Amino acid sequence: MVDLKVNRRLRMWRYGVSHSELELMSTNDVGEYPTRFYVLFKAVSFVSLPTDFQCRGITASRFRQSSKFEFATDQGVHCVVADYFFHAEDNEPWHAPLQFGVGQ
Repeated sequence: MVDLKVNRRLRMWRYGVSHSELELMSTNDVGEYPTRFYVLFKAVSFVSLPTDFQCRGITASRFRQSSKFEFATDQGVHCVVADYFFHAEDNEPWHAPLQFGVGQ
């Protein structure tokens, strides 16, 4: 289903309760990475993540009617339960709108 190698520092960028959306981002403004990497979850029902963490990878498995996304981090494994998962990488600055049409 999902087995994504990330190896970047991710930050909890935005969480919208009304639309149950969670955005995680690794910006390109710190000089470590030439690209911006971001993840969007929709229909989020559970979050257990630090606000800032070194992510090694993301895997997913079915959990009830949704999917459980596990994040391998330096501090152990954390998770998000959601119905939808999107990720992308681009060369835009951190404040540019995301490809998914959110954050505008």
